[in-house]
Amino acid sequence: MRAANQDTPRLLIGLREAAESLGLSERTLRRYAKRGDIPSVKLDRALRFSPTALQAWIEQRMGTEA
Repeated sequence: MRAANQDTPRLLIGLREAAESLGLSERTLRRYAKRGDIPSVKLDRALRFSPTALQAWIEQRMGTEA
């Protein structure tokens, strides 16, 4: 496997990194993903998140809050 270039953004991040980025617990983020409330993909047994999709999800939620 080739080492990732530091200049190349990662397409997917893991549960821990996504939870830290969002300020959520891993348990809460896992629950949101299981319910389909937040965009995620399951690879084998691991949940992965697209930083771009998470940013869009945040922007959508900010636009819908009163």
